[in-house]
Amino acid sequence: MPTTFLTGPAGTGKTTQAVTRLRNLLADHVPGHNILVLVSQSTLAGPYRDLLRDPGLPGAAAVDILTFSGLALQTIDLFWPLVAAPAGFGRPQARPVFLTIETAQYYLHQVLEPLLRQGYFDPNVVPITISLPRLMSQILDNLNKAALIGLPHTEVGARLAASLAVEPSSRAALEHTQVCVNEFRAFCLARNLLDFSLRIETFRRYLWPVEGIHQYLTGRYRHLIVDNIEEDNPFAHAMLREWLPHTESALLVNDEDAGYRIFLGANWRTAQSLASLTDETVRLTDSQVASPDMLALGEQLSQILQPPTADHRVRSLPLGPKTAKTKNRKSRQGHASEIQNPKSADLAASSPFSRNASTPR
Repeated sequence: MPTTFLTGPAGTGKTTQAVTRLRNLLADHVPGHNILVLVSQSTLAGPYRDLLRDPGLPGAAAVDILTFSGLALQTIDLFWPLVAAPAGFGRPQARPVFLTIETAQYYLHQVLEPLLRQGYFDPNVVPITISLPRLMSQILDNLNKAALIGLPHTEVGARLAASLAVEPSSRAALEHTQVCVNEFRAFCLARNLLDFSLRIETFRRYLWPVEGIHQYLTGRYRHLIVDNIEEDNPFAHAMLREWLPHTESALLVNDEDAGYRIFLGANWRTAQSLASLTDETVRLTDSQVASPDMLALGEQLSQILQPPTADHRVRSLPLGPKTAKTKNRKSRQGHASEIQNPKSADLAASSPFSRNASTPR
């Protein structure tokens, strides 16, 4: 079965074809535990989970449907005895505790309270007046993005300062932020607490590079289906570059009208670069959800609101009528170094430390 890069605008039936691929794999008696479906967020797993409820499909219960974060969590949990001590966790004999967004904010609040009492983010010193919940959200967001692009958490404040034209008082706020980041990370390591950023960093630095663990994952999951690949980050795409040569089949689904979750690290350019590693590119153009008149109206509006540019994402892919197949060169040996990390400005995009920001209340 060939490896395929399936692309097209929204509503052209890409996920439907991916679900059909999953059904065919199971109908051909491919063991379910050898199939991995990766989605950019858990809410997009619905069509696949609906299929797996079919009692007539053999091995359906063994299929894993995960996000990349979920894959990291599952792998850390499985190999925790091997990774706990090298990664610096304070209680390597105890089990890890994986935090949600809410519980991460709860523990971050415990870290921030004594610092605020010491005068951190004092409005007489720093010119920002954002609420405490927003401050916590921004700290976690920057930690998450740093983990996704491979930036050490100890450099978050310096990178933000280097990428923003801030006044000296605002730089003090960034210095305070870096202290909060460092204290929160130390708090989590001491208690085996893994928020999203520490989960990704642990997987990226201490698990994926280990040959035995790498072989376990690529050897177990021989069939990949990756939906909405444009919404994932460069690290996920770098992993797939290393993974694809070991697969027996793979389907990468790319939505040409998406890829806008840049605040969460999405990079549609590195997603589209994976097309060269597959055997064929298939582009769908016929909408399954809108009439021709509505599509024509949408095209006219898009040209008025956003004229096409030389950098438009659709132009970088083979175009063709309705369903077009393009045979790609057999070049499935890729290197993670070919995917460049986003610049430090990506961190600045979600930073609250601009001239008009405010102090936590």
